[in-house]
Amino acid sequence: MTDDEILAFKQRILLDIAFHNIHICEGPQYEKEDEETLAENKELMVLSLCLTFGYAIFLSQQYPSGTVEVDNKDHCDFLKLRQMLIQTHMEELKEHTLNVLYENYGSQKLLSTGVTQDHPVLKEIKSEQSLHEAQLSKMESEMKMVFQQKVAEKKDKLKQSEEELYARYCDMKEALEKQCDQFAYVFLWYFKGLNWKIRNVD
Repeated sequence: MTDDEILAFKQRILLDIAFHNIHICEGPQYEKEDEETLAENKELMVLSLCLTFGYAIFLSQQYPSGTVEVDNKDHCDFLKLRQMLIQTHMEELKEHTLNVLYENYGSQKLLSTGVTQDHPVLKEIKSEQSLHEAQLSKMESEMKMVFQQKVAEKKDKLKQSEEELYARYCDMKEALEKQCDQFAYVFLWYFKGLNWKIRNVD
């Protein structure tokens, strides 16, 4: 297929998708993104609608008109599609699948079985869920209070131990100073007596 044929083929697919009202997951657009990134994202979203060639395990594919290189971006859109799915928009696709597609599917299934949003069973489930969340919140608050209380008790205990150790230190220091004063007094009298004896001997 030529480039024009490929473009026309993709445009036909886009028209067919729009005709059948098929929703296409579009990547997020951020305000601070530059024009080059926005253009690249737009191109990737268009390319994601159609893979030109289906198997990436082949390095090339032989056709009567020539050889198609699967790893060549000019020959195959697989590399750009892989970049979009794995590198660029993986998280957005996961979130869209979980929060939109699964939710819509579940809602449609419930509606098809006659269950509405105001069904007593759903109300009971929501009520139990709210009660469970309230209990979890209460337990979390109680655990936080117990933790803070234990931390405060530990601080008080450490402070008390510190005060007791400081008091013992002060007592020991005071006793040691008294002993030093006593020894100094004894030595003073001893040297005075010794000096007096020496004078009397002379």
